Amino acid sequence: AFPDEKTLLFREQWAGMYRLSIYYFSKIIVELPVQMVFPCVFVSILYYMSGFNPGVGHFFYNMAIVVMVASIGQGIGLLASVSSPSMAVTLACIPVLLMPFAILGGLIVQTVPWWLHWLERISFYRLAFELAMVNEFKDVQLPPCPPLSLVPCPRSPDDIFMFFKVDPSPHNIRKNWLVLLAYT
Repeated sequence: AFPDEKTLLFREQWAGMYRLSIYYFSKIIVELPVQMVFPCVFVSILYYMSGFNPGVGHFFYNMAIVVMVASIGQGIGLLASVSSPSMAVTLACIPVLLMPFAILGGLIVQTVPWWLHWLERISFYRLAFELAMVNEFKDVQLPPCPPLSLVPCPRSPDDIFMFFKVDPSPHNIRKNWLVLLAYT
């Protein structure tokens, strides 16, 4: 909704009422509770309904991941709305900004061309997916594979991590959290 507020913001800033940074931080702080409520309700309903790891720590870790991704989404939406002259242009720009991250993050397209690997490495979708995978499968005992399985059956969490190219090391987990924090 920033394009609708631009005129008022520029007039008040020109009159010397406040700096742009004050407006930005106050907007973020005011919207923070609402921004956190919807992801928390989403996770609260779907986490146990989906049969994820039942531990309370796993639940709150997953909630933190979803809140972080929602915060990044809001930031990208704000960036797009600040950069465009109208709401229609903003709504046209957002898919252009988000789709490369979604498509080339390694989840939809498994083989990314070598010259686009950098996009896979900075994709917030990919980073959040890796955190969620480690949260769900690390230190979990998988059920035994059926004897006549027609599809590949993972025998350990490491098989799952290898298939999805996820590094479950503590170093990679810290790196993913730091990059996600840098996005916000």
